[in-house]
Amino acid sequence: MADFIQALDPAKLLLAETALAFIISPFTVPAYNLPIFLFGSYVQESSDAAQSLTLFAGLLSFSIFYDVLWMIKNEQGGFLRFLTVVLLLLKVSN
Repeated sequence: MADFIQALDPAKLLLAETALAFIISPFTVPAYNLPIFLFGSYVQESSDAAQSLTLFAGLLSFSIFYDVLWMIKNEQGGFLRFLTVVLLLLKVSN
């Protein structure tokens, strides 16, 4: 499983995370996910991205912690909870 995750293209993985965050954004989900992934998409396309990439990695790391807290404190439907957990797992694999 670890080999499969390491073989994934980071650009495609970030695009998938951004698309998933966009799809679930109108519903009861953490509001910060879409802006973080949009920032990551911008950083990936930027020419001088060293410092911004570090900032994106930090934001992504902290958002994992906030996702867990958000899911504990808020209720969601079953399918939205599943998609939020998928997004959380994608963050961890990133």
